[in-house]
Amino acid sequence: MNLSIITAMILVLMSCSSGKKQADLILTNGVVYTVDEAFSIAEAIAIKDHRIVGVGTSREITKRYTAEETRDLNGAFVYPGWIDAHCHFFGYGMNLNAVDVAGTSSVEEIIGMLKAHHKKKQGTWITCRGWD
Repeated sequence: MNLSIITAMILVLMSCSSGKKQADLILTNGVVYTVDEAFSIAEAIAIKDHRIVGVGTSREITKRYTAEETRDLNGAFVYPGWIDAHCHFFGYGMNLNAVDVAGTSSVEEIIGMLKAHHKKKQGTWITCRGWD
């Protein structure tokens, strides 16, 4: 075979390779909470061996990675995995609205905190916690 034909075939084969990195799963078109230092939100992620290997826009990720499985999240949310054995999210959320009276030293101080909270929140119920 002619050397120029072999060279041409090699160049054609090299130009056909995508240059994309292989991932196991690509998730696109979502709301991805990265929980990095800036708490940035991305649109897509690439996953390889149960680890996130790429985060960015759907276009960026599909340009850089290829995978056998790609899922369009249609705007669904992706949160980081929680490792805690159990969570009390409802109680935590309720406590965010409560007055924290931990460290107070008198009933008068607590009453002052409750009045300030009521003035700020204007709710029907006032809850508090932490008084010891």
